[in-house]
Amino acid sequence: YNLAIWFLSALILRMLGATMSGYYAVATSIGNTLYAVALWGMRSFIVSDQKKEFTFDEYFGARLASILISAAALLITLLFTHYDSTQVIILVLYSLFKFSEALIEVLDCFMQQQKQMEINARSMILRSGLFIAGFWLILAATHSLTAGLAGILLCSLAVFFFYNLRNVR
Repeated sequence: YNLAIWFLSALILRMLGATMSGYYAVATSIGNTLYAVALWGMRSFIVSDQKKEFTFDEYFGARLASILISAAALLITLLFTHYDSTQVIILVLYSLFKFSEALIEVLDCFMQQQKQMEINARSMILRSGLFIAGFWLILAATHSLTAGLAGILLCSLAVFFFYNLRNVR
């Protein structure tokens, strides 16, 4: 999965050039920081909650709240920076992609808690393949980083709704 995410940056540099690669680097720098905030360090709490002191809905609600905090931080960042419209769109799309990954991660925590790691592994493999293939095809067809990022966001959401969410027990 991490190799697939790295591969996206190599594709951008190769296919779109240094300017778009720089825009992507800024988006990953800010988006990955916001992703860390969205995760809020909950994994160890969820996985170790063997007595089920908190429900799935409580943990999921906390994750949604942490994503909203990250989204607010993104809006504040955008208000105080002077990025052009292309950079803003790239930053927003990448951050939304990472927020969708944060939703998948909370479901992965529950699967790990229940010792169902094969679901997590399949999800990562599925997302990795979709990200690389989808991103590459979209970039080749459109030469647009925004289209490519929108594509991986949609892939991530599709895996969330049609695979991970369906397999939470």
